[in-house]
Amino acid sequence: MEKSQYTYAARLINLLQKKRDGLILFDGRWGSGKTYFFKNYFKNLYDTKTLFYISLMGVKSLEEFKSKLIESYHLRNSKDLKTTLESISGILSVASGTPASANVINGIFNAIGSSIRENILSTLDGLFVLDDIERINDSNTRSEILNYCHSLYTSSDSHAIDFIIITNTNKESQIEIANKEKIISDNILYIPTIHDILSINVIEDNLSRIPEQDRHDFSDLLKRHSVINIRLIQRIIDKMLPLYEYSAAHPNLNWKLPSTELLNSIFSFFILHYSHEVTLEDIENSSYFRSANISTDTPHLIKELWNGLNSYRIPNIAKQYYLGYISPLDFFEHVFSQHTMLTARQIIESNYPQQYNTNEKDFNEYIYAIVSRKVHTDLNHWLQVLTTYKRLSQGSYVLSYKQFTPDYIVAKSDEFSIEEIKCYYIETQGVSYIEDVNPGSEPSEQPLRQIYSRFVKYRHNVIINKIHTLLIQEGWSKFDITLLKKLKPQGLYQSIELLGADFLTTCILRNWTPNDILSFNAYLVDLYNFSNIQDYLSGEKTHLIDIKNKMNLYLAFPKATFKYGAIKELGNTINDIVVRLSIKKLNNDEL
Repeated sequence: MEKSQYTYAARLINLLQKKRDGLILFDGRWGSGKTYFFKNYFKNLYDTKTLFYISLMGVKSLEEFKSKLIESYHLRNSKDLKTTLESISGILSVASGTPASANVINGIFNAIGSSIRENILSTLDGLFVLDDIERINDSNTRSEILNYCHSLYTSSDSHAIDFIIITNTNKESQIEIANKEKIISDNILYIPTIHDILSINVIEDNLSRIPEQDRHDFSDLLKRHSVINIRLIQRIIDKMLPLYEYSAAHPNLNWKLPSTELLNSIFSFFILHYSHEVTLEDIENSSYFRSANISTDTPHLIKELWNGLNSYRIPNIAKQYYLGYISPLDFFEHVFSQHTMLTARQIIESNYPQQYNTNEKDFNEYIYAIVSRKVHTDLNHWLQVLTTYKRLSQGSYVLSYKQFTPDYIVAKSDEFSIEEIKCYYIETQGVSYIEDVNPGSEPSEQPLRQIYSRFVKYRHNVIINKIHTLLIQEGWSKFDITLLKKLKPQGLYQSIELLGADFLTTCILRNWTPNDILSFNAYLVDLYNFSNIQDYLSGEKTHLIDIKNKMNLYLAFPKATFKYGAIKELGNTINDIVVRLSIKKLNNDEL
């Protein structure tokens, strides 16, 4: 949780140390851990002022808010408050500083009058973090409180008192802050990473009781669906934990289905309902048969959730457990078994499925459902089932389906999204990033050739877009040229063609600094620093000429600047390279 959270803390501390003309707004999605950040992380790094956390839930007026300020300050600094009261009003004793003394404090302030109360409030010092501002329903009360906080902060030359306002994003809370531009000077948008969320103590402790592979899959699901809501994540964990704990307590039992698949189903249930507002009735009435008929207009990630919820291996009673209709005890018998029974997936993924004593009718139906994609599965398993089907059907071990023609199989492979194909290559090669995947040579058989073709095009676009972004934002001087080899093995010798003459020209003329241009010039000089350049670099000639012609338009209007000088030097280098490539070509023709 350290790196991302430290960045937010450092930015807050930097703002708190400056003299500002308004309050700090700390904004983020509901349930994303904003309160946890201040109570458990920020307080350990910030020591300039005493930090007070105040929830505004239930506050109905400005006067109640002022009492909240005094109450929170009193519970932490009762001696300071006593001194202040004695010096202002002559009162010789106050309550002891326990929570029960809050009523005593309120009674005192009701009695001593508003002017004395304001004097007391003006002596407070510390950093007050105000949460649940959206829980105040009356917009006028919200405005009065925020304006009052702004007044307290700006009226003190020393800024002894300061405020941070925690809010949910406007889209979620739908509250408006009147005169926001006058009250708020700085707005920090809090977007924690999945790692930040999973590092929260209570979640981390619960996840430690879950097998490593399941934790990894759970983390991947959160990343894939951009889930950072702590309460929602905890609900999913709370529904799954009893199953893991029961399994750990009964080592003689086996899962009837992969635990990761049940985790996916539980995850899908909560995300569909709470993130995508699918009604519980629609979820309860759904099934894996209906999931196969999901509208083509449905976004791909939501399709994945429906398929995950209604996987054919998930027992029908599972949704009653998700909905709370039955207890974990009632559900255990549907999840665990005394006997070791391989699933159809485990059998078909084995080297010799025909050696197992299994229901052959169900086995054939499973093959048909997977290959025809009546039942959703990942690409890796689909290809395994397809390979097994071809082998076993040729040996007459299983039924041969006439509709499974080559064209039909290719069409079915096209139903897999490019995201699924990307995951297949990354997972099967054991890498983390698409640029690290080695596509290898083009397969000779379908549907692998079709899948390969789609992936190679997608991978090329991803890498070239990444390179373009890096070159625009950071320039050539910081560019790692080995990325070109990830596009093509001979990418270093096709850099101009791969990156595009138009793109490079735009960078040279508009985006790059003189240092970047000189760095690119040095790269070309080094790259072409051998005699037989035509054997490796002749394909770059037309692209170099294109860059040279466009730069000539710029160079036609001389000026004495670093950039003009750098472009002029680059132009001379390109001219020299083009001449060398052209001379060699003439010699070849003459030979």
